[in-house]
Amino acid sequence: MGGAAGGGEVTIAATSDATRTIADNLNAPGGTVSSASFDITASTYGYSITMVATDLASDAGTAMALVPKSSFTDNKSSGDQTLYVGGTLTVGATQNAGLYEGTVEVTVSYE
Repeated sequence: MGGAAGGGEVTIAATSDATRTIADNLNAPGGTVSSASFDITASTYGYSITMVATDLASDAGTAMALVPKSSFTDNKSSGDQTLYVGGTLTVGATQNAGLYEGTVEVTVSYE
């Protein structure tokens, strides 16, 4: 992915049929896009979900900020569900091309 002056954002929707939205001034390769998915089994237990933002690092240069987003909407839900995780990646104006890697921490706390 290469950025033009001003950088921009790339967003992957947190849905089963994830879509990718790319800032007009960014180039991104084509291909299939998907969000991560997790099956939560909670029966009658309530639970909450937290996620931690992270930076994607590379030997190619400056890290990029990734803010995860999920399909979870009720912070004391109960019952089984599939959780979809996407997010927004901020690409810097002078971001180098390369492989960027990182970890998104998703925690399900049963109550």
